[in-house]
Amino acid sequence: MRPRDPKKGKAWAASAVFVIPSVLALLAIGMHWAQPPTVVAQIDLPPPFGLSETLRKCAFAWGDVHSYFGSVDNCSSWYPYTLILLAFDAVFGPSLGQALTFIVPVIVSWIGAFAVARAAGASPAASFIAAWVYAFNPMRQSMFGEYATGEACAAIMPWIWYWIIATAREPARAGRGRAVLAAIAFAPLSMLAATPQLLVALILGSLLLAWIADVVWASDKPAFRRWLASSIVAGLVVSLWWTVPNVSSYVGVSVGHPVSPASVAWTFGRASLMNEMRFCASWVWQYAEYNPWAIEFEANPWMFASGFIAIAWLIAALAFCRGTALRVARAVGLVSLAMLFIAKGPHPPLAGINLAFYSIPGMFLLLEPDGPIMVAALSLSLCAAIGSDAMLRSQNASFKRLGVVAVAVTLVGLCWNNLAAITGAVFHEKTVITPGEHIVLASDWTDAARYLNDTASRPGGVVVLPPDDHYEADYSWGYRGIDVLAQELFDRDVLMPGAPFWYTQRPEAASLDAVIDRLVALHSPLARTLLLELGVRYAVVRDDVHPVADGIAPEPGEDRSFLGAPAATFGAIEIYDLGDPTPRLAQLKDARHEAGDPGDAALMRATGAPADSVRREATTAALRPARVLRLVPSNAFSLIDEPVAEAFPKLVDRSSVDATTVSYTAINPTTSDMTAEIDVGVWPRAPTTYSLTVDSQATHTAIVRSTSGASWAKFVGVVLRPGLNRLVLRWPPTWANTFAAFFPPRFAQGQPWQPNVYQMMIQDVRSSKSSPNPLKGVRVYLPLIDDPVVDVEPESSEARPTRMTAIVSDGVRRFACLDQFTAGAPKHLTTSIRDCEQGAGRRFTDVDARRDRVIALELYEPIGVAPKPVVIDISTEPSQRAFVRGEPRRTSSPPPLGTSNGLGAIVRISEDPSPLVLAQTFSSSWVACDVSHWRLLPHWEAFGWSNAWTVSPTSTIVVVNLLSALTLLLLSADVLVLVWLSCRR
Repeated sequence: MRPRDPKKGKAWAASAVFVIPSVLALLAIGMHWAQPPTVVAQIDLPPPFGLSETLRKCAFAWGDVHSYFGSVDNCSSWYPYTLILLAFDAVFGPSLGQALTFIVPVIVSWIGAFAVARAAGASPAASFIAAWVYAFNPMRQSMFGEYATGEACAAIMPWIWYWIIATAREPARAGRGRAVLAAIAFAPLSMLAATPQLLVALILGSLLLAWIADVVWASDKPAFRRWLASSIVAGLVVSLWWTVPNVSSYVGVSVGHPVSPASVAWTFGRASLMNEMRFCASWVWQYAEYNPWAIEFEANPWMFASGFIAIAWLIAALAFCRGTALRVARAVGLVSLAMLFIAKGPHPPLAGINLAFYSIPGMFLLLEPDGPIMVAALSLSLCAAIGSDAMLRSQNASFKRLGVVAVAVTLVGLCWNNLAAITGAVFHEKTVITPGEHIVLASDWTDAARYLNDTASRPGGVVVLPPDDHYEADYSWGYRGIDVLAQELFDRDVLMPGAPFWYTQRPEAASLDAVIDRLVALHSPLARTLLLELGVRYAVVRDDVHPVADGIAPEPGEDRSFLGAPAATFGAIEIYDLGDPTPRLAQLKDARHEAGDPGDAALMRATGAPADSVRREATTAALRPARVLRLVPSNAFSLIDEPVAEAFPKLVDRSSVDATTVSYTAINPTTSDMTAEIDVGVWPRAPTTYSLTVDSQATHTAIVRSTSGASWAKFVGVVLRPGLNRLVLRWPPTWANTFAAFFPPRFAQGQPWQPNVYQMMIQDVRSSKSSPNPLKGVRVYLPLIDDPVVDVEPESSEARPTRMTAIVSDGVRRFACLDQFTAGAPKHLTTSIRDCEQGAGRRFTDVDARRDRVIALELYEPIGVAPKPVVIDISTEPSQRAFVRGEPRRTSSPPPLGTSNGLGAIVRISEDPSPLVLAQTFSSSWVACDVSHWRLLPHWEAFGWSNAWTVSPTSTIVVVNLLSALTLLLLSADVLVLVWLSCRR
């Protein structure tokens, strides 16, 4: 037995004095984030309602998580996070388990930063300061819980740095260090594959730290370099099980994530050097729906100043350190400044250097600031450790007193600028355009999931309607965010047409999604037939979901026209049984190998649709969204008479001025005054008097008491002058209201989340009749049912505001509203019509939008530099949709073949020589082997998207996904390598 080193025992005891209370404090903060029985979910954080089902679908090729049509994706990267969340959920319950999952990475990152500082030679007290500087820098507030990959990066990076420094200083620990780094590469690091820019930043920062360790600390430089090289090789080998699928997911697919400086300018919106140095440069910082407390953070001078704590310690370290400590401070300080410079993006100064850096292979992935900023934060935390040691250990009494003051200011400042995290306000309540983050799953969904999961004897997938118009969904019971609810709850493969939430997608799958989306939107009877051919048995219609990007949602029961009668109804959820679908793997007589098949046309032909030539024309003309206005020739413009119409105002802008002021801009399109009631959504912490000032003149007041949920502040008799009106909402700067965003979130259980805080509604408008001045224009007709979109092309590279006037007729009276949008930004016309109706005190429902009416769109020629007005006139002409009226023929469904498992299937072919078709997106990773004749079958693309093989009669065929099999083999091999490395240490 190895004798115990008393020095190490004392070192552990000295460290424990600082580590244990800090861990307990962080644990208490994390537990405060939980609000049983709710879970946290919003925007990019999906609700954890069916993690085991998500894990199962991700693990097997037959149950893809991200695409019903089959798509190689990187969902395996989420295995570690999902398994941890599942374990905590099982032991502590959903609410506390989720809170633990959020706080554990913070604790791990705190201990890691402490260990890095200790490895670098800092005292326990100085390491304590470094750990808090790293774990509680302002950037982390925008990451806690909601940025899982960012938190994983923050937790992993210190431990990689620790073992690099520890091995450089103590070569005897090389074997253990190599094994630990390999273990990190095997599992935790896989999460960063979902956000590759973080992975690149971590690798770059670790290599720079290894260079510093080689120069400053390595006692045996050749041995350290050999260890570093062998550790890199070991890490690459044990990570093959997740790197191979991830690389494959980016081959032969459309990358939906921006990959150029021009396309991601929005990610650098706040990334000036000033904001970089105070660690609040993330683009989400300026959006109240993400961080409502950030407004006060910007306005409060003490909070603003507290953001510079980390960079201040770099200055202190350079000023007070000597010898090796000074060399370390200079080196890691240079790394931090370089990373902050990289993270600033195309901001001045020297933006050309940043753009040149992004042209280096692989560095384009650093096109958002979070990754480099994390490297800078860890570097500066090390400066805080050696800087505080230098001051506190100084022989100069003044320097020592200054060090004590600096440490005290650091701790107070870190707590102050992390007030939102400490109180739980990072998981805030309802505000702006989003509901509160603490939600409870509606019982309608649990009942519907139980029904579908109990009918496993009836094979087939599930289509979820209406199609999403964004990667997020907006549910009436309180959740708005990534729409993966059905994938989590239903055991079946789920088809969710609409916008995807993954970064990569095969073009064939995107094309099929678009076809299904349009057929459903047009209520075509082809939709039912096509879904059956794709293997879908059940259709789930959600009456509790609303469009996010201004699309049209159907009214309850509207889909029965092409789905039939529902088989079951659970509150807002209707489930339709479409009948026996085509099995995923089957022999299809209609399939044949055709070079250059466009996909859509062949697929429609297989469903028994009209002839190919007719289908091609119909697909091009009718299955694509209606787009209005490209460049209209000037000779097409002529005088158009404009009727006199009632006019209604339009809200065009809203912005937060400070913690107690919100500014709005409304347009009055007439030449006379308008009087209206204006309602603003508020949720004060105490009884509050709100004032609304119009153009710095008339002021109206409303008193609102503190309630269990958001309510309306009503201002009656507000006069809006012709043209633009600036309305300013103010309330007293009391402590409770000023710092309300930092308070623990309130939870109004069971209450609808409307209205949103600071949302404005203009109602009960009274005005005299008026009309805009007549201009020369051109009229275009199109069906309203197509949800038309106006897309005005800018006449120059600089987009400018354009106004749009809508003349709407409901058969009784006409009225107008004035809208405003930016040239080059498409906008749904139904949105403007809905706003006009609201101004008139009526509702423009989705049923109204679905009626067979035609919009007469009038585009006016600009005069000089004047903007283009657009007039919409709704008439009662019927829509031309005859091509979707007839019922196509329905061929009998082929019988299912064999049985399937996670990797593939074994099938037996009869005398029929029809091709074997696998209804998953075509990929070379799918192979079929005829074991009866010991040969691989010819593999080709059927219907323009699926896999097909030419078969021989009376044969047994094994269908396998090689990528899934290879991943399983690599996983087994990587586990053996990891065990071997652990035994060798």
